Amino acid sequence: PEVIRRIYVGDGMGYTNIGDALEILNDGDVIYVKDGTYTETIDFKGKAITLISENGPENCILDGESTRRIITFESGEDENTIINGFTIKNGGGGHNKGGGIIIDESSPTIVNCIIEDNNASKFGGGIYLIHSSSLIDSCSIRNNNANNKGGGLYIRDAAPIIKNCTIEENYSNSNGSGIYYQNNEDTEMLIENC
Repeated sequence: PEVIRRIYVGDGMGYTNIGDALEILNDGDVIYVKDGTYTETIDFKGKAITLISENGPENCILDGESTRRIITFESGEDENTIINGFTIKNGGGGHNKGGGIIIDESSPTIVNCIIEDNNASKFGGGIYLIHSSSLIDSCSIRNNNANNKGGGLYIRDAAPIIKNCTIEENYSNSNGSGIYYQNNEDTEMLIENC
């Protein structure tokens, strides 16, 4: 059987950078991230990898420093690509879509995350999601901003499942400060216990 690798990222570990760890791993592998603040852009590049913080989102922060988007899912990731237990904050850098996270033609699983203080110059301050059936579970999406639509989340032509989440104090100059949803396809979004 194929061996699942588990590696640690953080101060005193073999890797100090999440992106470097992602490069060498394969589907099914797991990255545990030590407490701290990480200032990098993360692209899963289609890999079914679990990225999990060691001690939860209050202790493990992915910070875009207001100069870049933080996480990209644009390579066909599915529910086996998992991010669990991070604060994702200060993303933006002038991106039109998805200040914190962009999900396009992919359906990752996002669990137990705090997505806050991200900005998009047009759509989806916290999360921009299109053509996706992502699961977003037990997350707090707060204080994000979009200059056009979807301060917290911008969702188009997608069927995500959003459950056990708190969506609060987001802002949009146009429509959908919390969530903007537009559907031109035969799909349905599910929001449960939020």
